[in-house]
Amino acid sequence: MSSRNPKPETSSRPAVITVRPPPEEPPIRVVVAESSRVIREFLVLTLAAEESIALVADCGNALELDAALAAGETDVLVIDVRLPPSNGDEGIRIARRLRETHPQIGVVLLSQYAEPADVLSLLESGSARAYLLKDGLSNRHNLIVAVRTVARGGIVVDPEIVDALIEARARVARSPLPRLSRAERELLAVIVEGKDDAAIAISLAVPERTVGLRVKAILERLELPQTGDSCRRVQDALAYLAEEGG
Repeated sequence: MSSRNPKPETSSRPAVITVRPPPEEPPIRVVVAESSRVIREFLVLTLAAEESIALVADCGNALELDAALAAGETDVLVIDVRLPPSNGDEGIRIARRLRETHPQIGVVLLSQYAEPADVLSLLESGSARAYLLKDGLSNRHNLIVAVRTVARGGIVVDPEIVDALIEARARVARSPLPRLSRAERELLAVIVEGKDDAAIAISLAVPERTVGLRVKAILERLELPQTGDSCRRVQDALAYLAEEGG
């Protein structure tokens, strides 16, 4: 008999590895404040149909909005610029007030008209993170993207407002914008709309590093500060465009 110890038997069965699924993100809690009943119903139906969004309340005036905000927590407010009872700049004033009282709430402002001055003042003060024209809401995707972006602290500006700012600024004497190529001006428009380098790279089908180099070149041409903060970059570009051309 051999004195050697027998080798332990080994199993050919594969090891069992348990992978926990990533935790689900909580839905984005949204309050809608819109003076037009037709548009308000459209907003409610669009947002309620999105699984990643929880509609908290819909309001037709500032008084109802105050009650809704006091009743529970809100992540994003979608608000009409011309909100009753004043029907003036009630929505803008509410957005500015929330910046002081509830800075964690992202704001999506809706306007009937392109008003660059309103966009600039709100973004400079940090009172809002998205500004959309109501005509563009026919594409429901625009609204959903804006809500998700501001919930993450990003910025969205309606392309029509961006185009108006760029064209107005290009007409100003000594503006360097006419010296930009068509591709560079298109890239500037995407920057001001609020997309970061990663999103721009995907849309242009180029490496993100290439986007960074092109953006840097444009900012240098316009004598704008270099910053890694995409929100700050959008604000600086908007300020430049609106300074003489808005």
